[in-house]
Formats: sequence, structure tokens, C-alpha cells
Amino acid sequence: MADTDDFRRRYGTHAVVTGAAAGIGAAFAESLAARGLHLVLVDLPSSPLEALAERLRATHGVEVHAMTGDLTDPAFVEAVAAMRDRHEVGLLVSNAGIALLGPFLDLPLEPQLAALDLHCRASLALTHRFGQRMRARKRGGIVLLSSNSAFLHTPLIANYAATKAYTLALAEALYEELRGEGIDVLALAPGMTRTNALLGSNVDVGRAKYLIREPREVAEEALAHLGKTPSYVSSAGDRLAALLFGRLLPKKLSLTLAKQSVRYFYPQFKDRLES
Repeated sequence: MADTDDFRRRYGTHAVVTGAAAGIGAAFAESLAARGLHLVLVDLPSSPLEALAERLRATHGVEVHAMTGDLTDPAFVEAVAAMRDRHEVGLLVSNAGIALLGPFLDLPLEPQLAALDLHCRASLALTHRFGQRMRARKRGGIVLLSSNSAFLHTPLIANYAATKAYTLALAEALYEELRGEGIDVLALAPGMTRTNALLGSNVDVGRAKYLIREPREVAEEALAHLGKTPSYVSSAGDRLAALLFGRLLPKKLSLTLAKQSVRYFYPQFKDRLES
């Protein structure tokens, strides 16, 4: 783990983590608290968020402020952004997400629009609001959650992949744009990670068990790569897939292979994707 004093000198005293109640967001909160950063934790379910906040206070002796609300609501996004007026927020982890699995035209429109608001609009607004203060201080860090599907354009998660392609492009561009301003930006593209969202998606755990990473591993690796690279894919298998499907293979072939991968890990969709 990086030296706590060095980390605080680089990123300041406070971090904001969205989607912090469980999974990768909770792992980021734990890792940052261990580095001595005070936290603003943001999520929709209040009970697990408050429980995490209390545990981090007791374990690491840091200040933790829990904010419960819906980041698809622009007013709540602005309330979170207003934390920049109360604290020296030097690190933003925009992790909150909605994963919708299924044929695009069969999924309801409203949750897909909510995913667009959450992944794109909220990430954009928070990056802009906190980034302005970081630039004024000439230090800071921003982690935007992307996905390997942003490289693969994976069938059956089409809208999710599209929104994550936005955060990938935004973070990579800002990495170059802001590094001269003292701000480190990273797009984190986790592969399969042991989260409630993954385990609740009916993935074939037996087939995926050797690919599934632990949230703590993903968060620690992301913090280790922050400031060193524009984007980081969190497993060797997913890095290979991103290279092959996203860059080297002809697009038609890569999409076909991505479709076959979905069929393999999610057998419930096999019949829908036989053609």
C-alpha cells in the first residue's frame, strides 16, 4: 500500500465515493480510509451505507459523511458537488452504476435512461465540479468507472456498454488534458468482480469462477495505477479481450465473439443469440 502521508499530500484530505454501500465502491472506501482520507460516501440504500460509515470511523479513525440519494436526480448531484465548499475534496471515485442485462428492445426504456443519467450525466457533473477545485489547488485525482464492455460493445448489455464507453473516453481524454494541472485521471474497467450485481445477474458462476476478482483487489490496483495510465482493465483475461475484440480483430468478428461470450456465461440467453 502506498505511504499514507504521500497519498494525502498528493490528493488532499477528503475523498468522495459514489455507489459506496457495497462492492467496488465499498472497497474503494475501505482502501481510502486506510490511507487516512476522510470520506463522503454516496449511495441510494441508507442502511448499508450508514453501517459502512460507522465501521470505517471505528476502524480507521477518519471522518465519514454518508449521503443517501439518487444520482439520477440532478438536484442530488448538485448536493453532492456542494461538498467541495465544505471539504478539500482531492479525490473523486465515480463508481455508482446500473447494470441492465437483456435484449435492448425487451428492456424497459426508463431504467436505460436512468443508466444514461447516472453513468454519463452524473459522472460529467461531478468531474467538472470537483475538478475545478482540484485545478485551483494544482492537485487531485479522479477515477471514473468504465467497463470491459466499453471496449467490446457487448450484445445484451448494449446501453450499459455505450454509457461506459462515454466514461472511458472522458477519462482518457482528461488524463492528458489535466495531468499538467496536477490532476490524475483514470478510467477503471473492471472485469467480472464479486459484487451483488454480478451474483444477481444469473451468471454461470461455475464457468466464470476463474475470472471473478475480489472488489478489494480491483480498488487497490486502480489506486496503484492512478496517475500512471489513462485507463486500467482489472484482469489479464479482460485486457486480452479488450485488445483482441476492441482493437485487433475486424469489428464484425469481434462482435460475433462477444456475443458468443455472453452465451457462454449467461446460458439463459443462448436461444436468443443462436443466429
